[in-house]
Amino acid sequence: GLMRSGRRSPHSSAKHGLLAGVAFAVLSAGAALAQATPAQPPLADGLERGELYMEADLVVRDDAGKTTTARGDVEVRYNGRTLRADELIYEEERGVITARGHVQTISGTGSVEYADEIVLDDEMKAGVATGFSTRMENNAKLAAATAVRRNENVNELNRAIYTPCQVCVDDRAKTPTWSIRADKVVEDRERQLVYYRNA
Repeated sequence: GLMRSGRRSPHSSAKHGLLAGVAFAVLSAGAALAQATPAQPPLADGLERGELYMEADLVVRDDAGKTTTARGDVEVRYNGRTLRADELIYEEERGVITARGHVQTISGTGSVEYADEIVLDDEMKAGVATGFSTRMENNAKLAAATAVRRNENVNELNRAIYTPCQVCVDDRAKTPTWSIRADKVVEDRERQLVYYRNA
């Protein structure tokens, strides 16, 4: 089937549309988990746990292939996390989300990750990214050719660079005062540690 999803203002009903059955409604694992746990207060975006909101310029649902493709200013919100991209493909049977083009993932704590392309599980917790960078809570920056997110707390980055310094002034690139380059970096947010190999 084919569905066009027009842009909605942030104040329109977030539960209208996709939650009624379009695109990602088959995140049944998340919905089942939400039903099995006690009621929790709504998240900051107004959604209940297990509820999903998506908007895009165009949504195409392939029922036979159990695949949903969204294009144009795609935004998905689920369990306090937000994913934005130019294009998003959800493969229902594999439980895999592929996002391409100006990809941003925003956690519940406000940390932002950027990528050219990212492949995630359907909980948006673990995945692999290319052209990765992130701005951490203390305004430090990490960038890497590729990154593997093991879970919400651990990132593994390859051919990476880290700096706590400003990297732009007046929208122009600026060489940081100091930085660390390494073949491999492991960022452990829970322990607030960053490990470097061949730095």
